[in-house]
Amino acid sequence: MRPSFLTLFLASLATLALCPGCTTPTDPRPAATVHRTVTFAVTDSLGAAAPNVDVTVTTPDSAGVRAHVSLTTDAAGHCTIALRQGSAFVHAAGTANQVAGSSVRVPGTDRALADTLLVNLALHTASRASGVVMLQAKSDPSGTFVSVNGFPALAITDSTGAYLVAGLPPGHWSVGFAHRGYADAFTAIDVVQPASQLSIPAVLLAVMTREP
Repeated sequence: MRPSFLTLFLASLATLALCPGCTTPTDPRPAATVHRTVTFAVTDSLGAAAPNVDVTVTTPDSAGVRAHVSLTTDAAGHCTIALRQGSAFVHAAGTANQVAGSSVRVPGTDRALADTLLVNLALHTASRASGVVMLQAKSDPSGTFVSVNGFPALAITDSTGAYLVAGLPPGHWSVGFAHRGYADAFTAIDVVQPASQLSIPAVLLAVMTREP
């Protein structure tokens, strides 16, 4: 016969009475999330301050859903935001097809809380990347979403599976492919020079299998 809840409760009280200095175990409190001030300093390709530039900061929330925050640089080419510790991406878009971008790591308690993080961004002529995405066991490959490292802009494949991603700044970026009912795929690209025209190898998305 299993002991009742009342029996277990009384037994616990008796244990505490016999051991007054004992304490019941408690779960450790989770570490507090650190928020830090981050300033983005945007310049043109010659190093002059770039005012009135649209800056988009992309951060994942606690559920992993990406949120976009839009900012605009001031007369000194600066804009500031409070970001919580973790990873983020920033994309700046100026006039005449000038862009900049970077991944950002917002430190936690390993740095003094008073520290302000400064991220420098230099605008250059945007690059473009194109490719084709095919879908396993499907004749119409249209409707696949193509994204780059959480940048706000998305590309969607046409009826031939072709897509074009514009507004790419110099850097190393991850390109993601997503289509409902298919497993996601990723590939990496390197934008070495401004105004590059990149060709991404063809991608085949596999049908997502259901677990038994």
